[in-house]
Amino acid sequence: MEDVTINYLSLFAAAITAVVLGLIWYSPLVFGRQWMAASGMTPEKMEARKKRASFGLIGGFLCQIITAYVLVHFAILFDVATVPQALAFAFWAWLGFTAATSLHAVFWEGKPALYWAINAGYQLATFGAMSLILALWR
Repeated sequence: MEDVTINYLSLFAAAITAVVLGLIWYSPLVFGRQWMAASGMTPEKMEARKKRASFGLIGGFLCQIITAYVLVHFAILFDVATVPQALAFAFWAWLGFTAATSLHAVFWEGKPALYWAINAGYQLATFGAMSLILALWR
């Protein structure tokens, strides 16, 4: 495998963008209510989780750093450098590594398809945003 030079500022920006996108995506103004209903989350459970919100945000940010780190390696190795390339790259990465594997929650765990669609949609939007940032800001 060849060495890649990573712009760590763009990697950090991609991870921050993913976290902010998640805060918006799962807010009551977008898909928060639907996600709560599909996941079986109650307002009481959500209130209890607020006590651990900083843990969730930090953990989520670290997960996004890892995702961005892997995506930037693939983007560089595949020479993804334009908007159409970044969006196609994001779609195929999402389809193979997220959409297909996360469908197990529907097939094996009995989760509602809406639960999968909301989460997978967020991942697609995240992969798209990250890929654009990482491919265009080298």
